Amino acid sequence: MFLIAMLGITTPWISRLTVDMPRVGWLSDLGSHWQWFFVPAAMFTGIFAWRGLARIVALLALGAGLYGLWVVMPPLAAKAEAEDAPTLRVVTANVMYTTGDPVGVMEWALSQRADIILLQEVNGKFAQTLETMTTGFPHRHLLARDDPFGIGIVSRYPLSHSAVVTGPGGIPMLEATVDTPDGAVPVLVVHPFPPLTEVAHRERAELIHLVDTRAGKTPTLIVGGDFNATPWSSAFNGVRHLGIASRGLPTWREVLPIDHVMVGSGWALRMADRGPANWSDHRPLVVELARRSAGRHDDNNAASRQ
Repeated sequence: MFLIAMLGITTPWISRLTVDMPRVGWLSDLGSHWQWFFVPAAMFTGIFAWRGLARIVALLALGAGLYGLWVVMPPLAAKAEAEDAPTLRVVTANVMYTTGDPVGVMEWALSQRADIILLQEVNGKFAQTLETMTTGFPHRHLLARDDPFGIGIVSRYPLSHSAVVTGPGGIPMLEATVDTPDGAVPVLVVHPFPPLTEVAHRERAELIHLVDTRAGKTPTLIVGGDFNATPWSSAFNGVRHLGIASRGLPTWREVLPIDHVMVGSGWALRMADRGPANWSDHRPLVVELARRSAGRHDDNNAASRQ
């Protein structure tokens, strides 16, 4: 059992080392998402099933494996230091396209004092009901669909240059500029296809690297959504300009951290938390971001591993 668990812990590295073997890279990447199972299994068997020198060797191997998981993750967004910096609260929520009631998520977002809500899996009923609601978010752009790829932005502040763009694999993304009192903020909502095939695996990575390149040119970019990728996924391999603001909190069925808010180097993190799973199989995320001064941007180290 220990050896199987350690093999699972190494799957993020295997998927990165087998880029020239698409089938192996894809399958090992699927395994990389389940570290919540591999790590406890390795810890339990290493401590209780081994004795003497074998236990020492097992724990050393486990330590190296855990360090490896940390290394392969994309960087975390820097922690906010300046107390007086302008802030922005961002929510991302996969609302599950088989449901159509926005009341729960909107009430929760209001309770979190959110400024921007990034929605995934918006269906027609959800969009229609939301349009009739009186909320603190008068500005919105919704693309309703009868499949899991409806998306939307709902905001306290006006939206400009809002548009649906086609991402890899023909999956829509929604981009907009949010005109906040402290300046314009470029925002993207993404929801790539789950990596159920080699093609979807490749297209998800293409999307993430496309967004990362954009963040390198626009440090104030905020990207939120259901990435269908945990932080250990090879889809994040090579990401340099985006940092995870939502800290890899588990979202899907309380287990897999596949929903994220990611930010360019123009932002630092004050707070990250999850909401309840009352209306979806995904828990929503809320982050409070603080603007960083231009002198603190560093494109070669857009985020820290604090």
